[in-house]
Amino acid sequence: MAGIKGILRGDCVFLENSSESSELNLKESFGYQENGIVVVSLVEAAYLVKKGRVKLIDKAGKVLPFSGFLRKAGARVPGFRVKSCVFSALRDKGYIVKSGFKFGADFLAYSKGKNPGKDHSDWAVFCVSDSKRVSATELASKSRVANTTKKRLLLAFVDSEGGTSFYEVKWQRI
Repeated sequence: MAGIKGILRGDCVFLENSSESSELNLKESFGYQENGIVVVSLVEAAYLVKKGRVKLIDKAGKVLPFSGFLRKAGARVPGFRVKSCVFSALRDKGYIVKSGFKFGADFLAYSKGKNPGKDHSDWAVFCVSDSKRVSATELASKSRVANTTKKRLLLAFVDSEGGTSFYEVKWQRI
């Protein structure tokens, strides 16, 4: 079983204070530190639990089943399943993935070797279920957000089985 314990509180997971959790934050860029405690998003927590690196504990101190966590996270984060699939696919490819909320995107993705605290992200990532249509207006809006924040636009489409396809959209001057 995983070595790091995490407690679900609201829309994030607080990891136990340990050298392993600090390493997750400092060396692998998961979450952020708040008063010495590493706090990860629900999407990050899902990835870490799935990889066997974190086990979730409920308020009573018992292990929270992954299915129960997914149900709670899905109720708290709109589009959680799709976002979780995109996050996992990017992390598995070696990219660092952080929240893109303040840039109007789902995520920011950093190339291998970049440091989110020191370097700028390469992509603004927007997650889309492949059952949803993306209008030309919506595409132009997402493209404008990425362009004005000096990032490349990465659309991530997730199919019903969790498979993820990525498309980079670039501006072309004519």
